[in-house]
Amino acid sequence: AILTLHYQDTIFKMESFSQFYLAVSGCPLPCPQHAAACTEASIRFLEAAHKVLRPDGNATTIRVGLSSGPVCAGVVGTAKPRFSVFGDTVNTASRMASTARVSRSSRRYIHMSAFSAAQLTPAFLQNIEQQSNLRFSLRGTLSIKGKGDMDTYVLSDVKQAGAPIDSPDRRVGGGEELKR
Repeated sequence: AILTLHYQDTIFKMESFSQFYLAVSGCPLPCPQHAAACTEASIRFLEAAHKVLRPDGNATTIRVGLSSGPVCAGVVGTAKPRFSVFGDTVNTASRMASTARVSRSSRRYIHMSAFSAAQLTPAFLQNIEQQSNLRFSLRGTLSIKGKGDMDTYVLSDVKQAGAPIDSPDRRVGGGEELKR
């Protein structure tokens, strides 16, 4: 419902199975603000997931990973044909999700590749920090399976004292520039 209500012509659900949900923006129609739209949608997903209680009474936890770049798209299958996307960008987004910290109701966490991070403007990030209390930071260089070492970035909750939660991460913006 989040994608239908807020991002009807911008983000499309591609598939969901098990504990995996794949959405895409900028395909089939280009969307210059695809990374910003996916970031906003991710925040909405986190907020919605935390309102859903598991059978044990705890809030649902999820991991979010974003990546930007080219994809291949097409119809696959003969018995049950479906439209899907493939490629390194999809694999990288999956790796960002699998290496993300688990988001809980008190700790939101969106992990992204440098490719997605480079698409987010300083004005957008400032707006996100003011409205959602999420701070953009360099997580650091991580060894990503099948990719090697990658610089990755996060949006994570800001503690009352002003530092990002779980911060060995360094904040980007006030002196450190994002590698473009």
